[in-house]
Amino acid sequence: MVKNDYIQVIDDIYIYIRDNSVGGIFNYYFRVGNRAIRKSTGTSNINDAKRKAIYAYEEYRLNPNKAVIAAAIAAAPAAKTTSFKMVAEKWLERRKSKSDYKRNLATVTNYLIPCRFR
Repeated sequence: MVKNDYIQVIDDIYIYIRDNSVGGIFNYYFRVGNRAIRKSTGTSNINDAKRKAIYAYEEYRLNPNKAVIAAAIAAAPAAKTTSFKMVAEKWLERRKSKSDYKRNLATVTNYLIPCRFR
């Protein structure tokens, strides 16, 4: 099969292999309303790819807002996580010049940050 050749599954549902596909993974393409949906099937087996494309089409057809939600999630920036340990270490860095630093260090390392996280 030549890459980028669309294979019609049924009606307006197509599967294809992208040019930069390493393992020959199929993608599907269809339209729901005025939205074009393109996603990976996650498989290089043509029959599994057809089945997943049909299933995805039915899912999107029944819930057209899914495309909007999926696009919003993909566009949202990843949340930056900050652990308590990171906050405690930054706080200790700022407290180094204070007279009670040794007491604060002992309290944080012995009681607030469990030993498995040190």
